[in-house]
Amino acid sequence: MIDVLVLNYNDSVTTAGLINVIKLYSCIRKILVVDNHSTDGSFEKLSVLSGEKVLVVQTERNGGYGAGNNFGIRYLLQNFQSEHVLICNPDVAVSENTLSRLSDFLSSNKEYAIVAPAMKIPQKGFQYCAFRNASVLSFLMSVELIYSRLFSPLYLRMSSLKKNEKVDVFAVAGSLFMVDARKFIGKSIYDENMFLYFEEFVLGKKCQREHYKIALLPQFFFVHNHSISISKTYSNILKRQRVYLQSYRYVLKNYFLTNSIHRFLSYVMSCISLVEVFVWENVCRFYKERCG
Repeated sequence: MIDVLVLNYNDSVTTAGLINVIKLYSCIRKILVVDNHSTDGSFEKLSVLSGEKVLVVQTERNGGYGAGNNFGIRYLLQNFQSEHVLICNPDVAVSENTLSRLSDFLSSNKEYAIVAPAMKIPQKGFQYCAFRNASVLSFLMSVELIYSRLFSPLYLRMSSLKKNEKVDVFAVAGSLFMVDARKFIGKSIYDENMFLYFEEFVLGKKCQREHYKIALLPQFFFVHNHSISISKTYSNILKRQRVYLQSYRYVLKNYFLTNSIHRFLSYVMSCISLVEVFVWENVCRFYKERCG
């Protein structure tokens, strides 16, 4: 059976919408909603969903995305001895058949710790859904807007994967994936030193160190209404980018063998990235004001 972990922060409407759909799936045993110490009354609003299949709990503080999910994984392991856990954002939609296929894959392939379907974004179609194990240089350059759009240094493009039944990848998109939770008993899945962003990349590094495999099943998919929850938390794009860059520098320092040159380049690239985002935001605002 599958247990589901959904992390909520100030987004009870989106979270409730997902829960009301997936609680009807017969393949799901428990749904744990972890409210990450919301400030808008989300915990009280979501608590009305509690029942035999749905549990709603709250963290003592908002320690970030990783800390909230680690709390939920520990809760499921300690109270329900969970095996296959679906970790997903509130702003996703996924079929029962896809979830069953993910669970079947983990049951039949014990060397894998994580499996995910492809990701589809409304009005955009299939988007990046997996990460490559980037070099230090590729990771350094990944925050530069033009370079990242042209060369996609961290992501594997769906066009190169969709014909395969299974693809071994370095990491999968963090918005929805299934984990064999028992492989992480006594360990933290996420690095709680990062508040938000780059969780997938770090999780790939951790699985690599433990010699666990990660798979993408391109024949199945989920829909991601991308950044709905994040946008509600960080309405200002520059604030969001600063959080992104803070995690970027942390990953570079702690998960790559970097030297003083790399650290200097990361500072330079961070500055360039902030300027690019500032210019882009103001161009978009100007266009909206002029064109209505």
